[in-house]
Amino acid sequence: MEVGGELEEKVVDFTMQEGLKLLINASLQSKTALTDIFLGNTGQA
Repeated sequence: MEVGGELEEKVVDFTMQEGLKLLINASLQSKTALTDIFLGNTGQA
């Protein structure tokens, strides 16, 4: 996430099952699944 022209590091913990569920759901709805999951869907893709 960009804040004031600088990058902000974020650490997110989730289980393998949670990660797979996020990826599967996002991949069915978007061509930019990883970006949507980790940066949020900006509606620009």
